[in-house]
Amino acid sequence: MKNYVIYYHEQAQKDLLDLTAYIALDDKDTAINFRTEIENVISTLSTFPNIGKEVSTKECRRIIKKPYIIYYEVNELTQEIAILYILHGARVSK
Repeated sequence: MKNYVIYYHEQAQKDLLDLTAYIALDDKDTAINFRTEIENVISTLSTFPNIGKEVSTKECRRIIKKPYIIYYEVNELTQEIAILYILHGARVSK
């Protein structure tokens, strides 16, 4: 089984940077740990791209690393995963 290539859309890169910077205001070590944990969850997708729950469209999925939700798309044809957004769960409407 071939691993999927993961890339971040510009908004997802901004989300991750903003969240890390916000956490770092209180504790830099916690911010570093947060970023590592999020990146570890995302890297799991390269091997298991469909572990996230489908959302509005079949291509869009989400995976949760509480309290954050990572939205991504899987392209089976090119074997790529696009990380779209990383949002705090409180900011997501149910």
